[in-house]
Amino acid sequence: MIITVESDLGVLPKAAENLPLPPDPDNAGEGKEDMYLIPSFVNIQWWLLDIDREVFYLETLVSFTQGLAGRLVMSVLILLSMLSITGILLKKEKLTTKMLTYAAICIALATALSYVKLFEAPYGGAVTLCSMFFIALAGYWFGPAVGIIAGVSQGMLQFVIDPYIVHPIQMLLDYPIAFGLLGLSGCFKNRRFGLQVGFLAGVLGRFLASTISGYVFFADNTPEGMQPLLYSISYNAFYMGIEYILTMVIVMIPAFRKAIDMVKTQTVA
Repeated sequence: MIITVESDLGVLPKAAENLPLPPDPDNAGEGKEDMYLIPSFVNIQWWLLDIDREVFYLETLVSFTQGLAGRLVMSVLILLSMLSITGILLKKEKLTTKMLTYAAICIALATALSYVKLFEAPYGGAVTLCSMFFIALAGYWFGPAVGIIAGVSQGMLQFVIDPYIVHPIQMLLDYPIAFGLLGLSGCFKNRRFGLQVGFLAGVLGRFLASTISGYVFFADNTPEGMQPLLYSISYNAFYMGIEYILTMVIVMIPAFRKAIDMVKTQTVA
């Protein structure tokens, strides 16, 4: 015989022989099954429901991060962590008001342009009007530490405004890590063709994070007969590659490139 136990997680079966029935005065102490139809999960012991605590905690965390309050808390915690890391990386460098101002402008432009979508992929991601470029530009102007923190900030803004979460690790990969890696452009700021190569490095960093996320957490979206890893690679390479090429065409415009180099010269001076 199987007794069903109701809770906020649904109806859960439990073997009757493992559950002592509560006494029932009207039934000579033999007990009755409907005493186990308990309306609320909070009145059930973990051992009675036989629920995996890790699964419950994970579902609770995902549910929390999907709400506005949870998104704000997660954003603040991640930004504070990144600011601490950046502070360590920037011990030997001096941040000026001008640098912070230009970095903030880059974040604002990247966030605004992320909504100018030329093409939107079915499971997330889009070809935008150079939104990735402005985060990479912050790195090219001021170095990788500033570029990464600008990318993380922009990623968390995206997370707060338009989140898509199935797992906390997926959230980290798709938002702060993916966008933060765009700041790797700063590693090439003083090299020949540093802007082009740096932007490519940043895009590849985001591509790597998004591909891992797609392979691990969104494999169910893979078309029948195709390998999940190959699908994740092709899916992310498609829209990121198009935006990279489109951006490079714009960057090659002499007036645009001259303005970028002029700002870099002014901020470093």
